[in-house]
Amino acid sequence: MEVARFHVNLAGEITGDYQEIVSAVLRNLDLGQNDRLAVELMRFAPVAPCLLSEWVPVTKLIQGLQNEYMPLRYRLQLLERLSQSDKLKAGLVVAESSEAPVSLLELLAGDLELAVRLTVESNDLEVY
Repeated sequence: MEVARFHVNLAGEITGDYQEIVSAVLRNLDLGQNDRLAVELMRFAPVAPCLLSEWVPVTKLIQGLQNEYMPLRYRLQLLERLSQSDKLKAGLVVAESSEAPVSLLELLAGDLELAVRLTVESNDLEVY
């Protein structure tokens, strides 16, 4: 049945934008075992962001930022990853972070969401 959802033609090829189709399916699946383990571990121990797949929800990444044992280099990687998300909560977390690099804040200063732009403006770091 999963094949039918992918709109596979008679030659066995996926028709349409296969990357978008696969991405949609993966976004709707539960986290894989490795992601589940890494997310649970990230709540209380340092976990390199490179161990987390692109399908880990933003809320889990934000929880990782709250881990006091997370090294700064990992926190910066998580902030960068959150800044690339289209979720409002992710943009707000990065915009209000005192650890966010100025380059990320400059990027978010042009965000479509007014709340994100205002939060960047109120951040104590010199962006403008």
